[in-house]
Amino acid sequence: MQTVISNIQENFKDLTFNESEHIYSIKGKPLKGSVSSLIKDFYEPFPEDAAVEMTIAKTGKSREEILQEWKENNEESKERGHRVHSFAERYPFDSSLIGTAQCPQEQAVEKFWRDKPEGIIPVSVELKMYHFKYLFPGTSDLLFYDTKNGYYIIADYKTNKDLFKNYKEKKMLSPFEDMLDSPYSHYTLQLSFYKILLEQLGIHVGRLLIIWLEMDGNYKMYDLKDCSEKLNTYLDANRRSYTKN
Repeated sequence: MQTVISNIQENFKDLTFNESEHIYSIKGKPLKGSVSSLIKDFYEPFPEDAAVEMTIAKTGKSREEILQEWKENNEESKERGHRVHSFAERYPFDSSLIGTAQCPQEQAVEKFWRDKPEGIIPVSVELKMYHFKYLFPGTSDLLFYDTKNGYYIIADYKTNKDLFKNYKEKKMLSPFEDMLDSPYSHYTLQLSFYKILLEQLGIHVGRLLIIWLEMDGNYKMYDLKDCSEKLNTYLDANRRSYTKN
């Protein structure tokens, strides 16, 4: 396993991330796009105006009130997600954090690690990777090794209030028309992209996993389907869109 870790570190050593500006760079040269931006190719923008009108009809609130509420909820969600992810990132490698959870979702992190099956070993957290040919980056929350099955597991924590939120049964775009447009579907593509990035190194990824940290202090795990084959085909057909100038 140490050889694999060294392989990962060596191959992605030139990739850096400026968190305040949210910019990835290779040897100081900024990259265009990321896994997060690529996923937007597969769903239409949220129809804000139609959703606002529908909410006005339901609640009687003004457009300004609704937009302000949405803004505040979005800011709270981002702040909470960042804080919980920071706690979760440090937790498996810092025993001083045991029993220090400050909110239900941090309690869910502690519960997950207490319940974690034997033979599933944490290898890396906040694993920053990029595609060697198309030069798009991404960061996976967790990389595990499954000693029983002999493969690696890419996993991400999610703190959404609703993983399956969907607007009027709207579907994803080609080639994923069979999937509802929801956070769950977006994350399915996200982790499939991460698999593509890691398997460039010849590392076998046998499982893609979401760890949903719920608002009540519990967690759920969801195994995601592997969409990497379709995504590779899409990348090859649209490679000019993602190649650095």
